[in-house]
Amino acid sequence: MQTIKVHFIQNILAPYRKPLFKIIAEFKNFEFILILHAKHEPHRNKTWVIKELSAFPYKIHLVKSIKQKKDKYDPYIYFSYSYFFYLLINRPDIIVCTGFSPATIISFVYSKLFGKKYIIWNEGTEHTERNISNRRLKLRRFLSRHAKAFVIAGEFSRVYIQKVLNKDGPFFLSYNCNDTSLIQKTIEPNKRTSLGFNLMYSGNLVKSKGVMELMSAFQEIKNQNNEYRLFVIGSGPLEDDLQQYVSENNLKDVFFVGFIPFEKSLEYWKRADVLIHLCHFDYNPLVLTEALAAGLPVVCSKYAGSHPDFVHEGKNGYVVDPFDPQAVAEAVKKCIENNRDGSMTRYALQLSEKLTYDNAAKGFIDAIKYAYNN
Repeated sequence: MQTIKVHFIQNILAPYRKPLFKIIAEFKNFEFILILHAKHEPHRNKTWVIKELSAFPYKIHLVKSIKQKKDKYDPYIYFSYSYFFYLLINRPDIIVCTGFSPATIISFVYSKLFGKKYIIWNEGTEHTERNISNRRLKLRRFLSRHAKAFVIAGEFSRVYIQKVLNKDGPFFLSYNCNDTSLIQKTIEPNKRTSLGFNLMYSGNLVKSKGVMELMSAFQEIKNQNNEYRLFVIGSGPLEDDLQQYVSENNLKDVFFVGFIPFEKSLEYWKRADVLIHLCHFDYNPLVLTEALAAGLPVVCSKYAGSHPDFVHEGKNGYVVDPFDPQAVAEAVKKCIENNRDGSMTRYALQLSEKLTYDNAAKGFIDAIKYAYNN
């Protein structure tokens, strides 16, 4: 097999994707380059900042771009005035595009002019994409018709392409994942370290993550059983509002930990009995993969894009309406009761076995080989 020039185009480099790109770049038949619009974004924490592009074990090229405010969930859309010229000079065989951005449109034009191919990497679902205009929907259907393959992040992203964009693949699965080996090495599932029951939230303290609904649900949980505690790991603009809610409602046993390095968060993962994630909107929350690795039952919002893949009803958790505190409280109670024998923990650990960087990279490698040969 001859060398394939493979270029990925991304807005910024998420820290949890660094190992994924390393594995893809090391595939012997690929000449890999990662193209970025920016080194960082203002709303991201410091772990997302790239200081030196040359420090990575693969090539990274920064294209000149301007960014425009998009929406509250995905803050920026990028327009690169140099990306097309970059393609003209470097002539990649395969471009892997993230979603349906302006860069995907440019990649389409390039592919038609020079007989090359592009792959669409899609995390969107019917719920996350429900508000796009008819004009954008038509554009997405057009780009999908000409894409050679799709890399999907789960069942809901496949359904979106099939049902909404009217394109039946081919699909290659690549779950979002991060390095959970530290969790697996550190945590002994079902080894309780405290009395009572510890609930855990980990993530940004923003409206879209359902953190206000989390407080309402915890109030309902405490009304039913006073033995519960809630640990909130993370920071964000709603932190003061959440603390005010706790104070005004005299809500006991809520502990705001703040943003802490992942290694320090392991102490809380050790103590947790159930993870709660009540997002209004989330493509593929990585905290679910961390919960699986820790063997934790999960109470998950029905609006989390990856819940069909990672939360199997009654087996390792429950899917709920995040705006129904009684349903959340009932799901937490079921998790505690049904995991007394460790069955939910065992099922979660079994699910977590497929969430490796090697498996995630294989989805891309197979998609690239397919696009190149067809």
